[in-house]
Amino acid sequence: RQHKIEVLGELPELKSGVVVDAMLGFSSTGALREPFATFVSKVNEAQTRGVPVVAIDVPSGWDVEGGRISEDSLKEPTTLVSLTAPKLGVRDFKG
Repeated sequence: RQHKIEVLGELPELKSGVVVDAMLGFSSTGALREPFATFVSKVNEAQTRGVPVVAIDVPSGWDVEGGRISEDSLKEPTTLVSLTAPKLGVRDFKG
């Protein structure tokens, strides 16, 4: 509130030229919970329409060591930006 950042009650349709996925950290585990599951679903939908996705470190919903372990997780991003070093879970990344 101090910085007057608007907090949305729901995620609008993604029409942007690019989506940056920096939602969850690499220590995130288990199935995606709300509101993250809805966000990832909308990002995946946007990606099928050709919107490029840049994931930071580990794509949301991916396991840091096992990679994409669920259909509900983020599809393979267009670009992956690794912090410090690439994680084992993105060893098959082809972007």
